[in-house]
Amino acid sequence: MRSKLARAVSMGVGIFLTSSVAFGQGVGLEKTTQTVSLLLQYQFAVHKSNTVAATDFGQATRSVIGLNTGKGRDLRFALHNDKTATTFTQKNSDMETEWTDFVLSYRLWWFSPALMLGSCELSSTVDDAEIFDAICITSGAGLKGEMLVGANTVAHFDTLFVNGKTTSDAAGRDVRVGARSDVDAGVTLRVLSFLDLGTGYRYRNYSISLDGSKASEIETGPYVGLNFGLTF
Repeated sequence: MRSKLARAVSMGVGIFLTSSVAFGQGVGLEKTTQTVSLLLQYQFAVHKSNTVAATDFGQATRSVIGLNTGKGRDLRFALHNDKTATTFTQKNSDMETEWTDFVLSYRLWWFSPALMLGSCELSSTVDDAEIFDAICITSGAGLKGEMLVGANTVAHFDTLFVNGKTTSDAAGRDVRVGARSDVDAGVTLRVLSFLDLGTGYRYRNYSISLDGSKASEIETGPYVGLNFGLTF
């Protein structure tokens, strides 16, 4: 799984490196970057849980409040909130996750290296019995590539790698939240001066350790979204 993720990241970065050499230094991105924005997304997620040994469909949402400033609006502050709720019907189990990430990034050419700090809340039940209810502090780094592929269309490839720093369980159980990896590729289309339509595909992988037993969680699927913004 790690090798597949590494190949996907390498391929995406390679495509954007080749494109930047061929077409120039992020031409036109400052024209499509809004000063303030609100992004709302819904993902049709498939959640493969090794914690409960089941796979099922989940309901995933993302909201992002963004502020872009500086020359060309290259410096970005963004607050991300991701929520996923999955019912594993065959195991009579539920799992809910919430990740809050504060991301600081700066655009260089068509690339935006990023640093993040955040938190997470994860809970799960089996047969109505709670197996964990944990919170954690997170930090990490990432890289985003953007390319203008039309007068009003931007393609992007986004990666984020996150480490769980501390974990606390509501009942004092031995729960640890491990590393998280996100890969996101998609396109957005400017339909009005204040509105973008977007679609793409997101992959997320993270781990949970219960009483020393580590299990991976994978959420994948396409998404659609609306981005509202103003430029001034």
